Amino acid sequence: MKKTFLLVAVLALCFACKEAPKAVENTVAKAAESVQTVVEATLAADEKAAGFKLLFNGKNTEGWHPYKGTMDSTYRWTINEGILQTKGGHVDMVSDSTFENFELRFDWNVGKAGNSGIMYMVQENEPNTQSTWNTGIEYQIIDHENWPDKLNESQKAGSVYDLYDPLVLASKPSGEWNSAKIICNKGHIEHYVNDKKTADYEWNSKDYLERFNKSKFKDMPFGKKMKGQFALQDHGQAVAFKNIRIKTL
Repeated sequence: MKKTFLLVAVLALCFACKEAPKAVENTVAKAAESVQTVVEATLAADEKAAGFKLLFNGKNTEGWHPYKGTMDSTYRWTINEGILQTKGGHVDMVSDSTFENFELRFDWNVGKAGNSGIMYMVQENEPNTQSTWNTGIEYQIIDHENWPDKLNESQKAGSVYDLYDPLVLASKPSGEWNSAKIICNKGHIEHYVNDKKTADYEWNSKDYLERFNKSKFKDMPFGKKMKGQFALQDHGQAVAFKNIRIKTL
């Protein structure tokens, strides 16, 4: 009886040892499935050679922070597979660094009837300001085809929001990625959507100042300093950004 019991115990132990690796493999596989994919952004060889640098690394918000440090229940930004996105929470993401003469390239994707933008010349430390658009000029991002209200031309994608109408409407339908570019060089500024120029103006020119004085920004410290931060706007709707890179001019 004792011999039989011992033989059974030895066989059971051998069987368990043989099966253990599979059990471990299955556990690791299940754990891997539950972990969010981490994607590190990379630069194309020609961009790297031209002097571009990543402004968003695709893994975390290093180099960015919520406007004025707001990290309360309204913060809704997430990162997944190299994409920085929000479904709406009203907190804008702001770059840690300031820039003056640059070429900024990025990809954007807005939800149906979504609204957002990238602001430049943002002055986060300007007193008595509550929003990034109080100081920063906006590259408009919007699903103008499905926006429920009537829009002025200067409120459509690729425009200089509330200042300059887009030269051409070049954005793709909601849910599709758009390539974009902002060039600011000694006050000469251009916007691009999918390789088509949508804006071309001179900052602080007579024309610019006339438009500014007729805009809703006229009583704000808006666009006063060319050197400033970037801001990714959370307007309350879904928007996503990726491949954000910059070259200093």
